[in-house]
Amino acid sequence: MPQLHSTFTHTVRAQTYTFLIDDPFAYFAIFNQSMENLEGLAFLKSVKEAFDVVFNGDLGKKKLERLTSHYFQRKFNIVFHQLAGPGVTTRILNDPSATNL
Repeated sequence: MPQLHSTFTHTVRAQTYTFLIDDPFAYFAIFNQSMENLEGLAFLKSVKEAFDVVFNGDLGKKKLERLTSHYFQRKFNIVFHQLAGPGVTTRILNDPSATNL
């Protein structure tokens, strides 16, 4: 990541890797090259805003001490589907820690 930058994109083999840094968190997505960089960044900014609501709301900073793999999966599946819009498919990871949420 270039020093003093909060966003970064890089395209390789028709895939655009997009980063949004908001210390201490980094938001990352892989988009098809046909999507405009601004659209990808707008998507990540929306994810960040949704995360801020969850993080500063019912999640609370104290729960960060107990983070496990896929901790945010259940809350953000809904967010991703809303942001992606109708007719867009997303790859959902298996949630091995669902009982810990």
